[in-house]
Amino acid sequence: MKGERKRLTKEVELIRKLKDNLFINKGIIKVIRREYKGDIEKTRDHKDIRKLFDMMGKGEYTLDDQTWDDLDMDKVYDKLDRSYSSLGEATLYSMLRNPLMDEKELKSRDKLIEAFKDNEAIREALQYIFFNLNRDRRNAFYILFLGKYCRL
Repeated sequence: MKGERKRLTKEVELIRKLKDNLFINKGIIKVIRREYKGDIEKTRDHKDIRKLFDMMGKGEYTLDDQTWDDLDMDKVYDKLDRSYSSLGEATLYSMLRNPLMDEKELKSRDKLIEAFKDNEAIREALQYIFFNLNRDRRNAFYILFLGKYCRL
């Protein structure tokens, strides 16, 4: 536990230094803070967002399309989504389609989520970086990974 806390403290310091050295646009920070507390009003293309999920192997508990639609999970996704990059959108989608069942993995993810909730400086610094990357489809993971002529 001490080792983990020490590592996290070092990471917090690194993020603070990064944030201090960035030219921070105060208007963007206001948007990030407002959207963290409420819904992000944006147009989502679920066909593009799901491409990472479509490329990945399916697990034992993967939600199939019928179950996903029956549970109206696109609306759940839209409510949870606070991402500022195409990779963030795709990762959240894949996480929802492939729920964790292992207690240890769930606890580990919960700790990470709590760390971001509890440490505004780290969360905002990372959100600022991803905000500037934006959701430009030219920055989409599958194009970067497979090449600019990828046809998915």
